[in-house]
Order: sequence, then C-alpha cells, then structure tokens
Amino acid sequence: RRAVSRTFKQNENIGKIISKRECDGSRVSVDARSAAEKCLPEFLRSAKPDSPVKRTKTVLFDRATRGNISLFSRLKKEPIELKAHRGCVNSIQWNQEGTRLVTGSDDCKLAVWSAESRQYARLHTVETGHFRNIFSARFVPFSNDLHLVSCAMDGQVQLMHEAVAPTTLGSYGHMVYKIVFVPTSANVFVTTHEDGAVRLFDLRTSKPEQQVLVKLRAGRRSCTANSVAFCPTEPHRFVLGGADPLLRLYDMRKAQDVDTSGGRTKGDTACVRRFCPETLLGQVDATSRLASPHCLTGVDFNDKNEVVANYSNDDVYVFRCDDAPSGVGVPHDAVVDYRQ
Repeated sequence: RRAVSRTFKQNENIGKIISKRECDGSRVSVDARSAAEKCLPEFLRSAKPDSPVKRTKTVLFDRATRGNISLFSRLKKEPIELKAHRGCVNSIQWNQEGTRLVTGSDDCKLAVWSAESRQYARLHTVETGHFRNIFSARFVPFSNDLHLVSCAMDGQVQLMHEAVAPTTLGSYGHMVYKIVFVPTSANVFVTTHEDGAVRLFDLRTSKPEQQVLVKLRAGRRSCTANSVAFCPTEPHRFVLGGADPLLRLYDMRKAQDVDTSGGRTKGDTACVRRFCPETLLGQVDATSRLASPHCLTGVDFNDKNEVVANYSNDDVYVFRCDDAPSGVGVPHDAVVDYRQ
C-alpha cells in the first residue's frame, strides 16, 4: 500500500519528465513510455502483462500522459501499415491493457492485432455474421480478449468468440452505429441506432436482454442517435449526440424507470440537460422535418468532467456540464485551434 501511495505521488511528475526528455520522432512513444516507467516502482515495472498490477501500471501511465501537449506535439506517424481488410476501416479499438487492437471494415470482417511488438502482427481474422459494413467493434472487458461484440449497417448486434460461431444479440431494420460498455460493468453495453434509440444489452443472461433507454425525437421526426459516452466519475450519467445540434445529458437510472406504453418517449423524461452552441441555436427547430447539417458525430468526457463534442460542418466544442444551467445556449468553449 505504501508503494502504491508513493506511485500516485510520483505520478504527478511523470508528465514533466516526459516533456523535458528529447526523443527521436519515430520512437517518441517508446522513449516517452520508458521515461515514465522509470518513476514507477519495480513491482509495477516487472509485473506480468495479464496481472492486475500490470493494469495499474497502464492506468498510471495513461493518467500521466493524457493531455500532455509537449508529448503529442512530437508524435509522428510510424512507417507501418496494417493490411488486412478489403474496404474502408470504420472501427479501431484497443483492449483494456493496450496490448491488442481490433479493427472492423466494410468487408464484414474483424481483424485482431498484437501491439506488444512494434510490427503489430495480425493474430487472426474473425469471420462475422454481418453482411453489410461494420461500424463498431469492441473487446468484451475481462474476457481475456477472446470475446468481441460488433454492430453494422445490416442492423445486427453480434457476439463473437474465436472458436464459436457468432451469436446474434439483436437484429433491426435500421443501421446500428456505436457500441459502448457501461464503465461499472464488463457485461453491459449500449448501442446507438438510426431510429434514435439507445438500447442496453446484458451479456450475463442466457438470452441477452435488450432495453430501450432513450428514444430521440426532434419535433415530428425521429432523430438518429450517433454517439454516446459515459461520465467516468458518475457512470449513471451519459451524453448523447444525434442528428441535430443538441447535446443531451441523461441519467440512466431515470431512463430505466420510464414507461413508454403511454406514448411518451424516454428522451422526454430521462434527459437531465440540453446543450447547444450559441451559433447553432437558430437551427434547433422542433417543427422542422429536415435534419440539421450541423449534427453531432462524436462525444466524450475529458478529465475535467467536461464534454467534448464534434460537430459536422463546424468546430469542436467543450461543454461544462456540472455548473451549467439547464436549457440550450449555455456558455461553451470552442476549440478553435484543433485543426493545427
């Protein structure tokens, strides 16, 4: 316990060491990791790759380097191309330890890569049951990287194992865009859908249950749910980006308790707050039947509990969700230099 306590104190200085170290451009990630690891105790540096101690080491390094502008300004592209697909690659996701990578493509296949060497060797290719473009794929946490889940343009959500035929968890008549695991559970994840729904899946049951958490609507039309992210400090809260300029904050506990049999959608009650850039307020029209050209394509939380939102045909914005009042048009910060 004393060693771990010292580690967290030393962790504050890791970023400073990285920023002062001169690294060759092509090897900056390796050299930076070596510099950071020197601040870690021996029992963390020598831990086995699959041990809980090794995962602690990964978390500490992640905390030390995240947001380090000096480090990221010196990153350069590695002269390595990972070739496995015949079509656009739409999804790239790491496992928990950062030792493996899974990619999904228009060719309806998944590829698993090893990141333990700098060559990124392809371990195997997974034949999925999808027949249209794969949009999102993830490792199931704490499954030893043997289980994968994916969703695609064909409307299917599938669970895969290396030696077992794919299992279809859900099949819909519309596209399924994203898969995100709930931070507090390795067996529960949500999916975003073209019909505006956010559905929750639980892998602990013999037949995984599906529950509609939210159903987005914009006036008289359904509003596509594009991207979702959970708050790291309050996992019951999540933000949702759709096919309009509104960023919505939800409480999953309220969403699970809402009954939609009376015709009201869960988006009406479970939505805690709504946010929108002031410059886009004029495009929020509840009576319009046309989709806005400035929709949300990606959302995520940063270390300050703020939400980073990417708008199509516009900029990247940062919203302060904790101290902001309800309603649209709240103060925001525009990340105007993100293109540089």
